[in-house]
Amino acid sequence: MKNGINGWKMRLALAMIIAMAGMTVTAAQVAPNGAISLVNMKITPQPVMSGETFNLSFQLFNSYTNPLKNVNLQITASNPILNVSPSSSQLIDVIGTGEYGGGLLPFTYKLHVPSTLAAGEYTIYMQATYDAVAGTTSSQQDIPGQTTVPISFHVYGTPNIQLIAIPENRSLARGGENIFEITAINTGTDTARNVSITFLNSNTFAPYGTPVLDFGIMNVSVSETEAADLIAAVNLPAGNITIPVMVRYTAQSGANYNAITYIPISFIAPRPSIVASIENAVPAQLAPGSNQSLTLLVQNNGYGAAKNLTVRFLDSAPLSVTSSASSYFVGTLAAGASTTEQIQLTANRDANRSEYNLLVSVSYSDVTGISNQSLQYIAVKLQNASMFNITEVHGALNPGGTNQPLVFTIKNIGNEQAQQMTLSLQTVYPLTPENPNYYINSLAPGESMNATFYVSTSSQGDNGTYPVTIYEQWKQPNGFTTQQYSSFNNYYAEVSNGAGIGAYAIPIVVIVVIVGGVVYYRRVYGKKKERKKGQ
Repeated sequence: MKNGINGWKMRLALAMIIAMAGMTVTAAQVAPNGAISLVNMKITPQPVMSGETFNLSFQLFNSYTNPLKNVNLQITASNPILNVSPSSSQLIDVIGTGEYGGGLLPFTYKLHVPSTLAAGEYTIYMQATYDAVAGTTSSQQDIPGQTTVPISFHVYGTPNIQLIAIPENRSLARGGENIFEITAINTGTDTARNVSITFLNSNTFAPYGTPVLDFGIMNVSVSETEAADLIAAVNLPAGNITIPVMVRYTAQSGANYNAITYIPISFIAPRPSIVASIENAVPAQLAPGSNQSLTLLVQNNGYGAAKNLTVRFLDSAPLSVTSSASSYFVGTLAAGASTTEQIQLTANRDANRSEYNLLVSVSYSDVTGISNQSLQYIAVKLQNASMFNITEVHGALNPGGTNQPLVFTIKNIGNEQAQQMTLSLQTVYPLTPENPNYYINSLAPGESMNATFYVSTSSQGDNGTYPVTIYEQWKQPNGFTTQQYSSFNNYYAEVSNGAGIGAYAIPIVVIVVIVGGVVYYRRVYGKKKERKKGQ
């Protein structure tokens, strides 16, 4: 019995020893993480600049109570620095407790900072994985562990000040004072302080007044604009030229920049710009087959005088220029000046759109003698209009006959209704109208109507064909209240003993828009009757 109790105690003691050993191993499993730290770390040179290379060196310190084995050491980063500075892993068999890698063999990495990297704080990481020796001498085992140590440093960028100069009014006055808009832009990777430019004397420009412009602090991608007053040389050459300046500023790293640069200028002489437009039109809208009087405005909207300016108004079907002069010459048209020209315009009877373009040719030279030629288009509005054809004629004219009917079939071939129409017949000897006028209340587009005139024929007249003319005068719903429209159609009438007459259309059809009403028509028609009586 006693031996049984002693055996049980021995087994219990052995179990406790094994359990204590297990507890030691379990506790040691947590310890290896974070066992490695960095000491004696150096980053050289300082400061770290974008676009340059720097060295990172350090030693390892093992704070674990036992050596670390199978150490895998590498550098990682989420920023672009390591994209251009690849670093391979380092494998170490054993690292004892305390410092490791001292003396002449520290861990060293050569890293390059991209030139496009903006200034700011950046972090890379030292990552290590390893095995830690745990347990007693008789029951050792390897417990895996890892360590991540951040390495932070500041990267200073490089400011880059770019300059743009635009002359006021985008033109230059040789030998005179010129105002420029000078724009400075920081296209670099860091803030620039105390930014200033100093204009230098040269054979192209000289400063007028203060030669220095201060732009102050300029962050990345920020632009600032200041006005500068410069005198241009009398013999300023044509072509691209430059303005020399001294640029000064201080970077965030403390570095001072002081360099001469040249601002390009491409605007040499004031440039004219000629534009033609309609200032006034009578009538306001041109009708197919009719005339229009245009007052055209020719403007110089540029910044320099136009020399030897020639403006030509060209036929642009169905538009025709009918004025005696279709081109105009101006010796000099100063910047901002204008001139007006008068032309007569006719639209063909087949014009069927609401708008056509009048073609204008413009040629001139600037003050440097450089010539310029361009084509411009002026929009001309067209309105709907009535137009007439005589489609058929009936009647017989005999020598010595009186009260002989002559019937004309008239058709509205236009696209607008004719109202209050007056048809007037005009003849020559030996024909005389007995009723010279015929009235029609309205005639819609496409509609035809017969108009009967009675004529007498002189008994002394010879047999033959004689011209007759039908004059049409009317109003339109789309015209002004007092606006009258008129046109005419020419024919030949045959006089013969016992024979019928035929009428043949002459291909001359003219429509003249008359503003002012019947008074004008009566004056014209009255003069024609007086001339006839005089004959």
